[in-house]
Amino acid sequence: FKRSITCEKMASVEKVREEAVPDMTAISDLDEEKMLKNLEDRYLHSATTEPYTYVSTVLVAINPLKKIVGPTNENFFNTAFNPNIPHPNALAELAFQRLNSEHNQSIVVSGESGAGKTETSKMVVQYLSERSF
Repeated sequence: FKRSITCEKMASVEKVREEAVPDMTAISDLDEEKMLKNLEDRYLHSATTEPYTYVSTVLVAINPLKKIVGPTNENFFNTAFNPNIPHPNALAELAFQRLNSEHNQSIVVSGESGAGKTETSKMVVQYLSERSF
């Protein structure tokens, strides 16, 4: 992470929350320090590398700079949105379901150079292509 966080702020974050959460809307008084700490905990300190975290239906991703074995596209077909399983395919499925109910949808993939925008976009397009048949 590029930003530095003081030891005092980190100690206060640790007191508020003991473990990382998949959807940061569960964090009371969400601020930058708590968000960065949660992302770090999910990515570096979880049993499995967790590069994806939600803030409601916004997906925050950390580029792992390596191939991650994840669920297959079929695991998300016809599933309800689950805030405990953050993944690009979950958001693609949500958009697909809402599109079928005649609501226009968009998926915005944004980030810095090297953040993984192209790979994430390819995942979403592949998912929607498979889902359309």
